[in-house]
Amino acid sequence: MDRDTAERTFGQTIAYLVTSTERPDQAIRDAGFVIDRELWNAKAADCHQCHACCSDSPVA
Repeated sequence: MDRDTAERTFGQTIAYLVTSTERPDQAIRDAGFVIDRELWNAKAADCHQCHACCSDSPVA
């Protein structure tokens, strides 16, 4: 596979992973990656991008 094809394929894979809302874990596996359940336990996660659980935090 040449570099252009590899980059295009990688970009398409990432786009698929980012836009897949049905089953992100299945999308990741379909792309050939392994999910480390101990590390990525979604049920135990309680994280957000700001203190108020929103995308526009008033606190820097």
